[in-house]
Amino acid sequence: EREVHAAWQAVATEARTMLTAAGIQEAPGVGTVFDPAVHDAIMQEFDDTMPDGTVLMVLQKGYISGEQLLRPALVKVSTR
Repeated sequence: EREVHAAWQAVATEARTMLTAAGIQEAPGVGTVFDPAVHDAIMQEFDDTMPDGTVLMVLQKGYISGEQLLRPALVKVSTR
């Protein structure tokens, strides 16, 4: 079981390295201000400790290549 986990970790690391080399980046995540150009808000949660519109959770990562959005991040956003 540990060997399988280690193998999957190696594959994930290699995939991230290949994406970075191709100029593909993850969309901004937790703690950033919601941006409709790169995020799709699929949930809202009341949180009076965070500014309105702050990304609280990423449910699915998004990806950007240069100025082009490849896939929006699916996120939960704070509301007051």
